[in-house]
Amino acid sequence: MKKSDSNKPDAASVSPEIRPAKTAIPPRLWDDEGLRQALEGLKPGFRFSFRTMQEGWVAAQALSKWYPDPDTAEMGIWELIVNAIEHGNLGINNEEKSIFIAAGSLEEEIERRLRLPVFRDRVVEVEFCRTSERNCLVVRDQGGGFDYQTFVDREAFTDRPNGRGIVLARDLAFDDLQYRGCGNEVIATCEFSETAG
Repeated sequence: MKKSDSNKPDAASVSPEIRPAKTAIPPRLWDDEGLRQALEGLKPGFRFSFRTMQEGWVAAQALSKWYPDPDTAEMGIWELIVNAIEHGNLGINNEEKSIFIAAGSLEEEIERRLRLPVFRDRVVEVEFCRTSERNCLVVRDQGGGFDYQTFVDREAFTDRPNGRGIVLARDLAFDDLQYRGCGNEVIATCEFSETAG
């Protein structure tokens, strides 16, 4: 299940802290030669942070380039980032999100909360480490956490417009998802098969 085009940013809306200087953001980041070279030049472990959905979308695209199946990885990374921004940093619970989706006002509410003093300085922190055996991605928000066990151990909601992100990431994109502490940090691991090149 892919994200809707309404959540994809245009190049002008992406923070300059995320994009390399003098490099426009194309539809698929890993097709851009300058950015591809910049990413390949990074060490196997790196970290960065961001605030907005647009920056998160760019981050998901950039990170997915490091995976054997970029499209599937992008979807899983995006789901974890969306959860970190919406539910973690901005405190939008599942019931509220359902209401905002039904009213067509979710994006407006996200933008409103990003401007509020209580939320405006919160960031999502991402750490990425690649070895010959696996990719390890850590996504950490600055929210109060949640009861992750009830979400990790269940099937996706089929009767609601939301509530599928963790299940999609767990079942389709990553080999293992582990939450730490109060639930505001998730470690997503992708193992490489012995036959992968």
